[in-house]
Amino acid sequence: MLSYFLSLILFLSGSPLSGQAIAEKPVVFETKLIKEYPISLSPVLESKSAIVVNSKTGEVLFEKDKDEVLPIASLTKLMTAIVFLENRNVGWEDWITFKKEDRLEPAWINVEAGGQVEVKDIFDACLVGSANDAAKVLSRLVKEPDKFTELMNEKAKSFGMEKTKFFEPTGLDPRNTSTVFDLSLLIKRALEKKEIEEALKKENIVFKIKRADNFFYWRRLKNTNKLLNGLVNLKAKTGYLEESGYCLAGADGMLTVSILKAPTDEIRFKEAKILIWWAERASQK
Repeated sequence: MLSYFLSLILFLSGSPLSGQAIAEKPVVFETKLIKEYPISLSPVLESKSAIVVNSKTGEVLFEKDKDEVLPIASLTKLMTAIVFLENRNVGWEDWITFKKEDRLEPAWINVEAGGQVEVKDIFDACLVGSANDAAKVLSRLVKEPDKFTELMNEKAKSFGMEKTKFFEPTGLDPRNTSTVFDLSLLIKRALEKKEIEEALKKENIVFKIKRADNFFYWRRLKNTNKLLNGLVNLKAKTGYLEESGYCLAGADGMLTVSILKAPTDEIRFKEAKILIWWAERASQK
């Protein structure tokens, strides 16, 4: 009996008689500094500046350099459309004669001097196809055409667009400048106009042109916005100049998105989708 108890004590004490108990090596979890695993809490963009705003509340959900003043190219045409609608002196179905000086490349309807197009089609061509000649024609179909640019700047001030300046109605002049914040105000006000909203929803337009000899032919223009009726259904106006890069201002539901100086056409639309997708989820948290 005594030998039994001695054996038991030796076993419990880890005696070699019972075999050496091997303590397990403690597990040490390797930690990494957060800088080794950078985590973006919001989109990282290649565009120079961008913003997403809840147009109902005015809350800025995302911004990158929202107050930097940059050329806006054909986003100018949003203001052109607003000023035309509020000051036009022609009927919606009136036929308008194009002049030689209306021919502005590269984006244009390309109507020969003496040719005619209905006002409603000129308006849609300005917004859907970003036709420069259409924007120029609209600017002279108002009560005081000589004051059209002045009216554009006055309207910008009334919208609270404090850092925006217009020099002409097409967007071909790189001195037409704004910020993505100001453009968020502009696209919101533009889409409150039924005629503008309806135009920006059209994937393409087909319309008649009457030649000087009274023969008709048809013209088709495709919407420059590649995000229309997609997973992100963006009603938007696009713009491009060498000085401005690729630009966009649009809305998907209550969210407005504005992008200035994207390096490529593809990146402009990709980042617009990313911003809308991210903002929708961020606002749900």
